[in-house]
Amino acid sequence: MVDVFVPRQIAALQGKTVTHVACGDTHTLIVLEGGRMLSFGRGTNGQLGVGGSKDSLVPVEVERLASPVSGVACGAEHSLCVTTDGTAYAWGWGRYGNLGSGSNEDLCGRGKGKGGG
Repeated sequence: MVDVFVPRQIAALQGKTVTHVACGDTHTLIVLEGGRMLSFGRGTNGQLGVGGSKDSLVPVEVERLASPVSGVACGAEHSLCVTTDGTAYAWGWGRYGNLGSGSNEDLCGRGKGKGGG
């Protein structure tokens, strides 16, 4: 691997319109026009949202949700998104209750938020 010290276009995204970007310690989430979500980077704790814990060197599409994604956020090794219908999803490193699920277990797929109080 080589570090890059100047901005460089992500070749896999050429020709696509990016609307949102979020970065964790070692992973990235991207939302494309139309609400499709992509992820890449370290996947050790399931933070890529593709159903496993493998790393990805290129953007991969996260399985589509019932509604388009309108926003994303990343923690160190966990991820969250909100869809256009206002539903929140969280996945990845669950330690310390990061996912808001009532558990401290990691979640390699996306878990639907239960809502606050």
